[in-house]
Amino acid sequence: AQSRPVEAVEAAEHCLEVDGHRDAAWRVLIRACDAAGLAADSARARRGYSAMLASLGIPPSGGLSHPM
Repeated sequence: AQSRPVEAVEAAEHCLEVDGHRDAAWRVLIRACDAAGLAADSARARRGYSAMLASLGIPPSGGLSHPM
């Protein structure tokens, strides 16, 4: 995600299209957006990740707003 962040963003988004509950894909997406300087996309990914966890009944934690 750090050496080719734009490609990592695309790969993580594709993975999430297939399986929206894939924790690792959410984390890669957030990290890659941050590395690419995509602040709005990173914020959107964080909200999506939080919503996915909430849909599974996983309570937010102190580190959830920034899961990395």
